[in-house]
Amino acid sequence: MGYTTMNSDELSQILDTNHNRNLLIIDCRSLSKYSESHIHQSLHISRCPILWDRIRSGKLSLSKFLLSNTLEENGKLYEVVLYSFDYKDDFMKEVAKNLSNQEEIVSISFLRDGYKEFREMYPRHCSLPRLFQNTSKKTGGFSPDKQHYLNCQLCEIEPYMYLGALHDAQDGDLIQRYGFTHILNCSRENYSPKEGIEYLFLDYMDNFTQRLDDKLEVAFDFIDKAKKNGKVLIHCYAGISRAPSVVIAYLMTKKKKSYDEIHTYVKAKRPIIDPNINFIMQLMHLETNITIDNALVEF
Repeated sequence: MGYTTMNSDELSQILDTNHNRNLLIIDCRSLSKYSESHIHQSLHISRCPILWDRIRSGKLSLSKFLLSNTLEENGKLYEVVLYSFDYKDDFMKEVAKNLSNQEEIVSISFLRDGYKEFREMYPRHCSLPRLFQNTSKKTGGFSPDKQHYLNCQLCEIEPYMYLGALHDAQDGDLIQRYGFTHILNCSRENYSPKEGIEYLFLDYMDNFTQRLDDKLEVAFDFIDKAKKNGKVLIHCYAGISRAPSVVIAYLMTKKKKSYDEIHTYVKAKRPIIDPNINFIMQLMHLETNITIDNALVEF
């Protein structure tokens, strides 16, 4: 597959007029730059060496890794636009080369001008430096993006395990209706416990230094206890990164499955999950340990 380039005017015109187009916009800059500002609806692809070792070795499909964050139905074909500091970025070219072999991708274009120039020319297509801005009066003070996450329904992952958000854990009627006996809070948010419910607070932060492993054993024991005689609600603030990471770690360990398999399984149940890259790397390391343990058992 050959590559084409487009300038800022051309990309802006596509964003303005082609709302039904299956367009996949990928930001190839560093995560810190993406967090500062990016094109609306663009996905970030990490430069993490561990991740790219897996992609290059064929253990992880880049298209599936990216599309798992956006696919709503199978069989879609996507036009890809890649952008970085400028179109000569070698990492961006490697991303393009990897995607060019994927059947879901029909065309690949580079933004010739680079992100800085595009944002200067078309700031309306770019995010503000802060992820959530309280600018929407119609959604009770929350931005539409944040309101979308808060409106996501509680999801059953297993008959004994549900994945949700902070507001679910604070809803007494919901807890009673679902028959929860245990609540696992993966966030740092505190709230008044409900009578008759067992709680475990993990106090995780959603950042790039937080370790999962030092609290997973106690979390797994808590989930096992709930599985025997009740149901557990596992949540963080929005049910996007921290709580899904714990759920994925638990299911990987218990089912002896890979990260890719369990991530796909959980995302099918709760489409908004999106563990941060720090958690993904730790879960991939967990997969390595599970693989080694399985090999020793077979031996």
